Amino acid sequence: MGFLSRYTGTDIIDLGESYSVTVLQHLPGDAQEAAEAAKVRAVANVRTSDDGGAQRTVEVATSTDTATYTTLLLAAAIVSWNLTDERDQLLPLEPEDARLASIRRLPAEVRTTLRNRIEANIAAEQRSPAEQQTFRVPSDGGHPVGEGWSGHPAGTETAGSLLDTAGHFGS
Repeated sequence: MGFLSRYTGTDIIDLGESYSVTVLQHLPGDAQEAAEAAKVRAVANVRTSDDGGAQRTVEVATSTDTATYTTLLLAAAIVSWNLTDERDQLLPLEPEDARLASIRRLPAEVRTTLRNRIEANIAAEQRSPAEQQTFRVPSDGGHPVGEGWSGHPAGTETAGSLLDTAGHFGS
């Protein structure tokens, strides 16, 4: 089995009412980089003094484009879906311009749900196996993955107790 074959898994994201989206568990590096590059833009303006002197100032303006980032991230990660338009016609994923148009038509909360799951997969790639075992995501109620966690890291909370710097409850 080749190295890259270890990174070919998919996840199915249930959107309710029998609608789902299948996404890659691991994005190709170039696709993730393209999405990240679209997320933050920086523009530098160099100005010289009006009197012809050698004094220069540099202004750097940054902006974020979360919409483009989300669209590119979803376009790279989505493998398939059964999402339909108002006339119950399948939203196309081919060719690429139709794929982007379909993704842009999705409601904001659906785009956010998909983006969050894809970003969680990306973050999971950066965690060690031990970290992954205790990682918490909103979809599991905040419990560590794979455990029926009690909800408290160091015992049982009592009314008015606070966590100390070691993560233990105190009075």
